Amino acid sequence: EDEGQTYDKLAEQVSGSLVTDLYLDSRRRLVAGTREGASVVVKQVKVQAVRPLPAETDSPVYRCEWTVTAKVTHWQHIHERRNLYEGDLRLAVEDGSWKLAALNLRSEERKVVPGSFSSR
Repeated sequence: EDEGQTYDKLAEQVSGSLVTDLYLDSRRRLVAGTREGASVVVKQVKVQAVRPLPAETDSPVYRCEWTVTAKVTHWQHIHERRNLYEGDLRLAVEDGSWKLAALNLRSEERKVVPGSFSSR
């Protein structure tokens, strides 16, 4: 609910050059396809698979698959939605800590969770 706190937490794990783009893109993807006035709350992020890829630099690159489960509240009802993602993530050391330095999103699939509908 606190946008500034969310952004600051993300900045702890993501390289400075990527934070703003990743934050804004994540917000856009969460609300894409929802009606005006809908709210979306992330309930769970689950990593499905991680595979190392050949790296062209000293920074490791991984092909990752993950699922984001969110509660979507519209005017008339509430349901859960799962977004399935696949992407290549590059890590790098920044200020003495490993951080996400690059993300190449390869695919995104949205699914409404069957049986999750309820009236408001």
